[in-house]
Amino acid sequence: MARAGRRAAQRLLVQGVIASTMQLVRQVRDGREAPVVRGLMLDRRRMLEEALETAPELPGSMRALQAAIVESDRTLEALLG
Repeated sequence: MARAGRRAAQRLLVQGVIASTMQLVRQVRDGREAPVVRGLMLDRRRMLEEALETAPELPGSMRALQAAIVESDRTLEALLG
């Protein structure tokens, strides 16, 4: 895949990760069942992994996103019990 194509794919995946984070927040706020929320968390991690695979050099912004998702998952797990 050409560099521009990789970058475009990476951007779409990152946008998906961010959108899924917003969806997770709404689902938890609305009291969704833990299995539903955990399924969304798995989908988000899958998208993040795909985004990271498209950027083996792992720029700083991707490292920051990865760290934020890890912390978000910890917080969500604590909330879900």
